[in-house]
Amino acid sequence: MAPVDTAWLRMDRENHLMAIKGVVVLEARLTRAALERLLKERLLQHFPRFTQRVVQDEHGAWWETDADFRLENHLRRRRLPAGDEHEGLQALISRMAGEPLPPHRPLWGVEWVERFGAGSALIMRVHHCMADGLALMALMRALTDVEPSPDASPEDRHRWRQTPQAAPMRGPGEYDDPLSPEWQQVLGRWLQDPQATARLGQAGGLLASDVLKLLVLPQDSPTRLKGRAGRRKALAWSAPLPLGEVKAAAAALGCSVNDVLLSCVAGGLRRYLCQQGDDVSGVNIRTLVPVSLRSSSSRRLGNRFGFAPLLLPLHEPNLLARVAVVSERMAELKHSLLPPMSLGLLGILGLMPRSVQGAALDLLASRATAVVTHVPGPRRARWLAGVRIKDLMFWVPQSGDVGLGVSIITYEDTIRIGLICDAGLVGDPSPILEFMQRDFKHLLLALLLCADAPLPDATMFERWLQQRVASLEARA
Repeated sequence: MAPVDTAWLRMDRENHLMAIKGVVVLEARLTRAALERLLKERLLQHFPRFTQRVVQDEHGAWWETDADFRLENHLRRRRLPAGDEHEGLQALISRMAGEPLPPHRPLWGVEWVERFGAGSALIMRVHHCMADGLALMALMRALTDVEPSPDASPEDRHRWRQTPQAAPMRGPGEYDDPLSPEWQQVLGRWLQDPQATARLGQAGGLLASDVLKLLVLPQDSPTRLKGRAGRRKALAWSAPLPLGEVKAAAAALGCSVNDVLLSCVAGGLRRYLCQQGDDVSGVNIRTLVPVSLRSSSSRRLGNRFGFAPLLLPLHEPNLLARVAVVSERMAELKHSLLPPMSLGLLGILGLMPRSVQGAALDLLASRATAVVTHVPGPRRARWLAGVRIKDLMFWVPQSGDVGLGVSIITYEDTIRIGLICDAGLVGDPSPILEFMQRDFKHLLLALLLCADAPLPDATMFERWLQQRVASLEARA
């Protein structure tokens, strides 16, 4: 097992299990026979990692073919209790978030909910040591089609079968390079530059500075979102946001879609803490934002990303100013070496004894309150075993005492936000999601209203916005 993947394997704790959880909602009913055929023909035949179990000792871990592998051990039927189906599905996934995958088997499982509305739902769990979010999204594309019939796009399936992941498993010690070709080209250009010596000196200074930043990250602001984590989790997902509106807001503000979404995450958490009666003046919470270091063409499993430690300005009441702060801080992180350094650090920790790795990871996790990850999904509708996928969502795991995980995913022309929390810190994450969505709606309103009126002082912004909205409603 690659050292980085070993690090993710060893992050498992009783209070935080390192399984990525996802749900696929289908428009029509999916039979067990069709699902079994799909998993056998498209998953197990072409991705042998899913028939391998983990063997480990104090010094390392490796993959071993499970001689007793049986698909029925990884595919179970679930029935939702009577009542609200959405709440039932949400409660089921929350409960599963605290259930470990059997360690003596390959670390994945699918729960088949045959009846969910007019269709079906699939709940999937895959241990983080097997793949990161982008790799799993690429895997999902391999399992699905762009047309209703499962036989409609043989070229697409053939192309996936020729990808490196479908090749025979590599032998011991044969790992991917720690950096993608894009990052290697950047380093190559530095060395070819006539002033390479001076530039390398500057890079050395930047590297030393970033190493120091990573090793001595200060504590972020204490809030009710941070504390000793337990085993029980609570999760939820939002109603869809129109992707076109988010892109339009980002274009108007001169920032990225991710900056807008991260700002809304900050706004939603700010509103939640204020509702609980907490003082948010001066509050900044640190979020670990995954940054992909994959080649754009890489479809291998495993983990190829680093972290950017972003401080979210929960103290900022002006939502436009909040976007500007988030954008400025993200731009600074993008020009640092922290993401590839954190990937390298995980690789080093994966080579160390488990006790040393655990202490180091706990120290890093104690400096953060949340993990926020954004995974781009398919831009067009996909069909699984001939059934159209209506909705997609996933939830990122946390480590140490990080009690909050925010997952953002795009599918077709919408964006959804998922939230998983430690149930002892946040019993119901749904209000936080509603506040995040409200923050985005207010951002759109502010952009429209500011076209013919100057912005007020930040302390008066919320009242000003409410007055403007009330005025518009009165005219209507």
